[in-house]
Amino acid sequence: MKIKNNFNLWSEYLDIFYSTAPKNDLIFYFNFCKNFGGNILEFGAGTGRISIPIARSGMKITAIDISQNMLNQLSKKIYGESFAKKIKLIHGDMKEIKLNERFSLVIIPARTLLLEDNEKDQIKVLENAKRHLKKSGRIIFDVYFPDQKMINSNKDEEFLLGVYKDIKNDFRYVMTGKNYFDKKTQINYCKQYLEKIDSSGKVVNKILLPVKTRYLYPEQVITLCEKSGLTLLNYYGDFNYGEINENSDDMVFICTK
Repeated sequence: MKIKNNFNLWSEYLDIFYSTAPKNDLIFYFNFCKNFGGNILEFGAGTGRISIPIARSGMKITAIDISQNMLNQLSKKIYGESFAKKIKLIHGDMKEIKLNERFSLVIIPARTLLLEDNEKDQIKVLENAKRHLKKSGRIIFDVYFPDQKMINSNKDEEFLLGVYKDIKNDFRYVMTGKNYFDKKTQINYCKQYLEKIDSSGKVVNKILLPVKTRYLYPEQVITLCEKSGLTLLNYYGDFNYGEINENSDDMVFICTK
């Protein structure tokens, strides 16, 4: 199955998709950054869903993204804001970016690590995060939990992701998806769709937004951390510090050098 991640295309619609998503992860990262303190580095900042609230609260954050279009959207959001100087935007690959600075926290939210579709590149991301970390710093990242029901789901079964109402322009956006899991390579080829519907119920536009991820089981994440030279301090099965089990949707890992 030929699916490639098109981040520049996603930059136009990312905020719509996240408009109906739970904010548990945002609250988790925000609180951790606030309590831990220090300069923050974010890999895969996107359009600023995590970095903007952090900067607005007065913390300094460097936002890295491989898509210039993502950063352009982020830049538009913070233009003229008093906290704009708290965010430093850098276009680059999280596997290879080299900054002359070390950070107290490196965060890789929104399952961004899984966008690298092989173990070698996932290790490169974690190793690069470690290179930018202060001695007593922390690396935090999250991935989704690949439960068997999801892995074995019908590739033709469409599921609802959310509905967003654009009241100002009198449109609805219906977000759906289809998963195809290759259990041999551990790649999920997900087709996500965005339908724009007018007030009469007519579909004005339907856009395909593919997402390719390499999913990981808990023991594999632990091995990745070991291969990256990281010490795993804590791991959770949700953003409320619960344990990892078959009912988990997310897995959150906290590491240090």
